[in-house]
Amino acid sequence: MTRKDRWASCPGFTILELVVVLAIIMIGVLIGYPALQKMLVRAKAESALRQAGMEFRAARLDAIKQSATVYVQADFANERLAVFRETSDDGFTPATDTFVREMKLPKGFWFWGPSDPAAEGPSATDNLGTTNREFTFLSSGAAKDIGGVRFSDSTNFFEVHVEPKATARVTLRKWDGTAWKQQDEGGQRWAWN
Repeated sequence: MTRKDRWASCPGFTILELVVVLAIIMIGVLIGYPALQKMLVRAKAESALRQAGMEFRAARLDAIKQSATVYVQADFANERLAVFRETSDDGFTPATDTFVREMKLPKGFWFWGPSDPAAEGPSATDNLGTTNREFTFLSSGAAKDIGGVRFSDSTNFFEVHVEPKATARVTLRKWDGTAWKQQDEGGQRWAWN
């Protein structure tokens, strides 16, 4: 059998068939890419919200374990949640209190409330200290006040909320356009913009 005969007997793809298959794959990618991109943004937002909630819960646990007042600060200048432990009884003073840890907001997220026209407005925090924007956990594990911190990716708004004061329960909520809702509250999943 000659080389020419072997090529003639081997079935293969023509260039036209290859181009058609590649075109079909490209159409599928173009249709699926926006959905994939939206899914990745949603996963990033939910991950950031869960991590912020864990920082609040860890701060509360630290207050109980160390029998000390612990503060969670919404640090607008550095786009982070910073946790401090009280070292003296003078209230929250970042310069003198012990820095415990921080959580940087992911790229593309800012402290931002739904009623603010831009990031770092007054509704980015709910009932936090006005000077240093701190949330306070007492040594008993209770919260000094109810409240929380809010952040956004500029289209969806999220909140880590602590209530009631006695148990300092941390909940994760999303703004639905009219009210803050927890995931699956009333049997409804969060709607995404």
